[in-house]
Amino acid sequence: MSTAAPALAVVHTAVFAAVPAQVGSARAWAVTTSGLPDDAAADLALITSELATNACRHSCSARPGGAYTLTLTRHEDRVRITVTDAGPRAVGAGRRPQPATGAEESGRGLALVAAFAHAWGVDNDTGGTRVWAEVRTAPDAGA
Repeated sequence: MSTAAPALAVVHTAVFAAVPAQVGSARAWAVTTSGLPDDAAADLALITSELATNACRHSCSARPGGAYTLTLTRHEDRVRITVTDAGPRAVGAGRRPQPATGAEESGRGLALVAAFAHAWGVDNDTGGTRVWAEVRTAPDAGA
């Protein structure tokens, strides 16, 4: 009977200004830090772009001087990217976020995250919002 302990996760953290011009830097940091192979790195890049953009557009982090934190956790079989921001901005009275229609150019970010991530979720129990997504370290891992 094997009693080997599971491998410990490796965690990296970086903080980025919540401005659109920093999304590319966040994406590059995640891909470089992850050490993922090309296909998985491309998925991580897309996911990081979407989550970072959402922090810049839809959170209180988008206020002047605001920031969000990226946390990359490398497990043996997957990489988890987490974006932590200052929480949602208030939606105007009587307005609710609506799903994108076919003609709109934005509004599909979380649908893309869901399509490219192995798993993803949202936690709002921190006074802010944490959105995370996982990418497998190998295409056949867990299949």
